[in-house]
Order: sequence, then structure tokens, then C-alpha cells
Amino acid sequence: MTQNQLEDAVVDDHDLPGVTANEIGEGTDGLGNGVIKAFPSSITHPAVCAPVRDTLEGASGYGPVGSVQRTAGTPGHSAILTLVSYRPADAVRVLADLRTALRTCTAYAVDLPTVAYEDVKAVDDPAQGENSVAFGLTTVMNADSDPLRVAVGVLVKRHGSTVAVYKSTADRPGKPAKLPADLIAAQTKVLDAAVRGH
Repeated sequence: MTQNQLEDAVVDDHDLPGVTANEIGEGTDGLGNGVIKAFPSSITHPAVCAPVRDTLEGASGYGPVGSVQRTAGTPGHSAILTLVSYRPADAVRVLADLRTALRTCTAYAVDLPTVAYEDVKAVDDPAQGENSVAFGLTTVMNADSDPLRVAVGVLVKRHGSTVAVYKSTADRPGKPAKLPADLIAAQTKVLDAAVRGH
């Protein structure tokens, strides 16, 4: 899918009544469109966790054809939604690399001294099949002094050569992260229709 097609494929009120999909950093011109890029693997320790780190931001180690990122959902049920179009072989590799990383990655840090990630764990859901990967982790802010731990849930779904990443953060420490099922179902329907139309 081209950049314009990706932007048109973002779920809207016709697909899910009451849904909103706002550009990241509302008020800026086009922020959230075509900006996804890979992080250097050298910033992640251990390096085996790099695909997890990238996925958390909606990115991967492969160059995208186009991308959009939005804050999307209905009141009280929102997530960061990222749609990324890849070359077909790369789209398959994105999920394969993430699965491989989740076999051994349990915690990692990045080159920001106050942020770490713990309790990285794949969600074993056979219903997701080969085209989806789900995982959770805990973001540890102020890790050097007074740590604040917040749960994060992520679902990655491949639709042909387009990868959708849904990321939800718990609204307060000690609570689980809940991905919005209605948003995921509606966006999945839109992307599956777009794939069939190509």
C-alpha cells in the first residue's frame, strides 16, 4: 500500500461509530505520516531485544514503504495505532524477527538512563495464527531512583504487506494494559478489505 492508501485505510466513524483517530502531536502538520523508521540496534541492551524495542514504537529493522501513526479508539478504549507498509518479504520478516526475540528477551534497557523494560512476555494465543504476535511488558520509568512501573500491551497483525501495531498503556501503575478489541476488529476489517482489493 502507498502512503496515501495507508492514510485512507485508518479506521474512521463509518467503520466504528464514535471512533477518533488523531495524529500524534495534534496541531502539527502531518506528524504521524511517513515518519516511522528503525532504531539503531546498538541502543538496546541486550541487542536480542531490539525487535521488541522497535515494535514498541511501531517500527522494525526494515525500511517501510509508508507509515501512519495515530492515537485511535473510542472514549476510554484507545491505543497507539501504527500502520506500516513494507515490501512483501520484509513484512513477513517483521513478525518472524519479533517471535524470535520474544523467545529469549525477558528484560532490556535503552540508552536512556531512566527507562528500562521488564517482564517481557509473549501472549500465547493460538487464535492469532501466523499473521499476528502479541506481547506485554512493564515500562520502568525513573529506573535509577524512584521507579514507576506501568504495564504495556502490544498486538502486531500482518495484512499482506501491511503491518498494524496496536499499543495500549495501563492508565495507572498496578493495572493491566487492555487493548481495545473494538478498534482492532474494525481496523482489521478495513485492512483485510484493502488487501483483497489489490
